[in-house]
Amino acid sequence: MATSKRSELLRGELAVRAKALRPVASQLRRPPEGLSRLLAHDLKTSLASIAMNLDFVMAELASCGALAVAPALEDCREANARAIRIVSDMADAGRLATGDYRPRRVEVCLGRLVEKSVVEATSEAAVRGIDIVVATDQTRVVADPDLLSRVIDRLLERALRQARAGTRLDVQQKHGALSIQARAGVGSAAELTAPTLALYFAEAAMAALGGDASVESPQPEMVVCRLRLPS
Repeated sequence: MATSKRSELLRGELAVRAKALRPVASQLRRPPEGLSRLLAHDLKTSLASIAMNLDFVMAELASCGALAVAPALEDCREANARAIRIVSDMADAGRLATGDYRPRRVEVCLGRLVEKSVVEATSEAAVRGIDIVVATDQTRVVADPDLLSRVIDRLLERALRQARAGTRLDVQQKHGALSIQARAGVGSAAELTAPTLALYFAEAAMAALGGDASVESPQPEMVVCRLRLPS
């Protein structure tokens, strides 16, 4: 009886959330005036995923209980987290450009930040069948460690999304430079290096830290994300 009551309450909560999300996702099919196309695209994808999985969750709860919906709930959580990161990154990119966001300046070991980001990306890499090989040194740079970690996270995320399943991601940090090299699944050089929200944020953050970020395709089906800091 208690389980039935909890399921009923959960169905009601999910129904309210799904109803609120559907019109937002629908409006983003065509970017509203003044909204970046890139922002609209990524938000549309995340919100659509949330709405789709909520529909599945409600249907499964109605028919066979909570156990069968765990994967969909996890997809909801991940899509929601990505939407939040997108909004946070775009807001901070704007603040960096106007000078309202002033990065901290402390000495930090770049290699340790890289290794921490790699550890956090390991589970996603395993799901995609991708091995990550990392090489770092003990170079210390003057930067905002939180902002720099976010940049590394975003470039790793981009590389993982583009990497072909069953291949290797090479992460190499030496002195104040970092490269993340992936064998891409599909795409021309122009497609592999096309601007994305991750790169937009990385460029804004690195410029504020006195460095730069870029993506290049040195040979067919190869993509390399780079960042450089004064060391």
